[in-house]
Amino acid sequence: MNLQLASARNVVGECDGLQCKINQGFDRQVKRLGARLAVSAYDLDPHLKERIRDFKFFVAEKDEIGTASDASGNIVVYRGLYQPGLDEGVLAFAIAREMGRVMARHHDENSAASLVASVLVRLLLPVTNLASGAALLASTAASAAGAKAIAADGTPEKTREATSIAIDLLAAEGWRIGEVGDALLDYSDRLPAGDWRRSIEESRLSFKAMDAERALLALDP
Repeated sequence: MNLQLASARNVVGECDGLQCKINQGFDRQVKRLGARLAVSAYDLDPHLKERIRDFKFFVAEKDEIGTASDASGNIVVYRGLYQPGLDEGVLAFAIAREMGRVMARHHDENSAASLVASVLVRLLLPVTNLASGAALLASTAASAAGAKAIAADGTPEKTREATSIAIDLLAAEGWRIGEVGDALLDYSDRLPAGDWRRSIEESRLSFKAMDAERALLALDP
């Protein structure tokens, strides 16, 4: 179970024709949104550059719905997250929440668990047998699996913290927080039951509370 992300189900077969073009468009969208959010991340935290020189954004060929990240600023979106008509605000939020986990040092707090998972992944998937990109994704999944081992990113407190940072990033880039919250509600209603849906629903609850708090602060003279 602790290696769930490292062994996430791969996309079966290679894309062809229209599907390849859709995949390429999704890849570009992830990188474009990530680049936008990274600008705001460094603006919001001037000292972040000392720890994370650059955020990097990837799409992993995984058939499951999810995201992952590591302490070095690598943000991974699973191919399974894509669906026709996926709201851009929802995708931006998924990316921003992973960035929030990095900015909040969630991975650093669980380095011991990550090291254990990294060793196990390398035993199962020797990095020497992988291309550089695949090796990066393997180590990224290992870091995420290590955090998962002690339920760090999955706790409501950590989710709220990452969500709060994500809201700041989205707001700085011009997204209307209420509209993104509504899009998250619609998105979660269409998701199958599972960890990802619970994660989105947890964030949605935090999103609603934070949005209301910000509205009240805006009215305070």
